[in-house]
Amino acid sequence: MALRRGAGAAVVTTTLSYLGFITSESEPVLSHVNPDDELFEEWAFDSNAGAEPECRFVDGSKVFTSQLCSHFVIHRAASSPPRAFDRALACAARFKTQCVLSPEVGLSIPAAFLVKPAETVMLLAPRIIEGNGSVGVRLVDPSNPFHTRSVRFNRSLSVSYLDGRTRRQEMRTLEGADAHCVSLLRVSFSPACWENLD
Repeated sequence: MALRRGAGAAVVTTTLSYLGFITSESEPVLSHVNPDDELFEEWAFDSNAGAEPECRFVDGSKVFTSQLCSHFVIHRAASSPPRAFDRALACAARFKTQCVLSPEVGLSIPAAFLVKPAETVMLLAPRIIEGNGSVGVRLVDPSNPFHTRSVRFNRSLSVSYLDGRTRRQEMRTLEGADAHCVSLLRVSFSPACWENLD
């Protein structure tokens, strides 16, 4: 989902579930990103230059679980990210968003792509060290702008993550939409997944 910052007072205050979603919609269901927990879903886009990317934006209706939530798989996956980067860049360009999550590009391990003109950063298994402030954020499905959800996320985050390009463990402080992107990734995967990774 794309992120739009909203006034805190405008956010509905009925809190649903441990995820922090603030909405009248039903609770998310537990789901796999890909059938049989494959690392990557096959896309025609990967081999057909004329094919559109098959982006499936997170809409809050699912919480993802994966048998691939392990440090071993995360480090192995970090060794070959070009396909994930290609898909993330294509989805970001097609739907004009700067935040793309791994389930949105058919990747079964938790990763957030922060897409910027200067560089795109792939944060694999980001662990939140510290969060500051709180703000109401409206999540908008780029493929369906009428589907929105409101949440409360931290204004800024200090995170530790495996960089998808360098394969080095990094620390970074994220502000605004970048912090919200990582927060959205964190609530999009099950607590059991994060227990294995944090």
